Amino acid sequence: MHGGVGADTMRPEMLRQLGLGEELAHGFVRDCLALAGEPVEICLPSHVNQTNLAGNLPGDPMDYRPFVDSTVWPALMEERARAVQALYPAVYGQATR
Repeated sequence: MHGGVGADTMRPEMLRQLGLGEELAHGFVRDCLALAGEPVEICLPSHVNQTNLAGNLPGDPMDYRPFVDSTVWPALMEERARAVQALYPAVYGQATR
């Protein structure tokens, strides 16, 4: 289980306010990239835009087949890593989105 995937709290100024070092953000990046390679059976992101859920809804509201997409987990973890990397351009370079 991976929770708290919001990148906003990894901003350098936020970490300083909390008395935390930037290594926390860099560890988050490393962990997200490592987790992207882990097999995940069920991925339930916090927000529908993180999985393109709306774009994959069936046309029939009575269609209860599960939505299974093995690309959701790695894409979510890689996106979270990129979001934090973008907060540290001096370390990771200019991130592209």
